[in-house]
Amino acid sequence: MQVAIIGAGIGGLAAAIFIKKLGHTVTVFEAFPSAQPVGAGLLLQSPGQEVLRRLGVHAEALANAPAVTRLHSTTKSGHKLLDLHYGDLSGPARHGYGVTRTDLHGALLAKAADDQVPLELGTRITALDDDHIVTDGGTAGPFDIIVVATGAGSDWLESARFGRTAPAYPWGCMWTTVPLPSSLSPDTLHQRCDAARKMVGLLPIQKTASGHNAALYWSVCNADAADWHNEPYDAFLDELGDIWPEARDAAAAVAKENFVHAVYRDIWCKHPVSANTVLIGDAAHGTSPQLGQGASMALLDAYELAHQLEHCDGTAEALSGFVRSRRSQLRYVRYASRFLTPLFQSRSSTLALMRDIFCGPATSIPGGYGLALKTLASDVFTPAIMREERR
Repeated sequence: MQVAIIGAGIGGLAAAIFIKKLGHTVTVFEAFPSAQPVGAGLLLQSPGQEVLRRLGVHAEALANAPAVTRLHSTTKSGHKLLDLHYGDLSGPARHGYGVTRTDLHGALLAKAADDQVPLELGTRITALDDDHIVTDGGTAGPFDIIVVATGAGSDWLESARFGRTAPAYPWGCMWTTVPLPSSLSPDTLHQRCDAARKMVGLLPIQKTASGHNAALYWSVCNADAADWHNEPYDAFLDELGDIWPEARDAAAAVAKENFVHAVYRDIWCKHPVSANTVLIGDAAHGTSPQLGQGASMALLDAYELAHQLEHCDGTAEALSGFVRSRRSQLRYVRYASRFLTPLFQSRSSTLALMRDIFCGPATSIPGGYGLALKTLASDVFTPAIMREERR
């Protein structure tokens, strides 16, 4: 088959590598003049790691990535909100990896080049026309399958055709890369909260000669992002230090210009498949990063799409099988993100108080702790790739 993949991000490159291995002709179209990662460091869960193994890039992508075995979240005063340990999961030992997008994307891009996957760079897609794609320079096609992996900013998509909604969350974050303070464990995702209006996180993402680098996240209301950039950096550092002195010391090592504003969207497609076109990754189901699931979900989409194409009779059966296999887990991640995000990022004092009162006790009981841990580890509605691996 002739397969077009729109977008050379994590999901698009993974899908291209998998589908080309099946013997199909694949072309990747990328709007930017060079394929490059966009976004902060990320937490890669076990299913995503298994996809990397099957792609043959696990070692390269995670060579500098520290293993994350714990999520530890407290209030400013030290009151425990979440303390989740991957080691408490039943079954085989698992953990997350804190990884830079540069390392992950670079490994996939190198693999695509080794496999001779052609990339059409600087090609902006403006519309889909049956089995053709419309670019700013003409049309390309026909294609038997069109895979859209253009991420959250896929505003050119026909929303009515796919039933796609993509409202922005009111809150996003400012993020940058900082040296991880030596007093903080490099195997832990650390969080501190002051009500729900202020949250700071430190995720170890890279081993260095002198220790570790971490992604620092500072919660911000999107409407206030411009004001944040205009305020003196020392004022921000003082505010940060009031919540968490170690985070202040880490942020003081970089300039304010290093921070990037990230906006998150609650993206969902009622119909991620239309005719011969399928949406994967954030183009189909973007969420807040509160659960750290985005990259793993995109990689799982790529794997499952190729799996269905290999084992089903015909394109229509494969695409419908892909939707059925992914729907339950993706819906769960979406609703869990929608529930949790305002507890940690909002102006609501009531929600923050409820979180502070009930979050610790709810995750201290066996059922509550187990569900929270399995949610973090992408082990609710366990994807088929992990069931295969455990067998």
